[in-house]
Amino acid sequence: MPSGKNPLLSDALPIPFDLIGADHVCPGVRAILSEAQARIESIADSTESPTWQNTIQALDDVAERVKRLTGP
Repeated sequence: MPSGKNPLLSDALPIPFDLIGADHVCPGVRAILSEAQARIESIADSTESPTWQNTIQALDDVAERVKRLTGP
């Protein structure tokens, strides 16, 4: 299922619980974790001098997105 069609991946508020079905969960979680892994690798591979913004805040942003899309 393309990520654009999976309501689990939506940033919309309120969360569209009425559109999320069981068939969205596994592909959605896989997509979320894959995106998070890519973003973490990008942060780790950065050649910029580490700063709060480009390291700690960037990692926190990744964690918040995973938490928001997978948490209750």
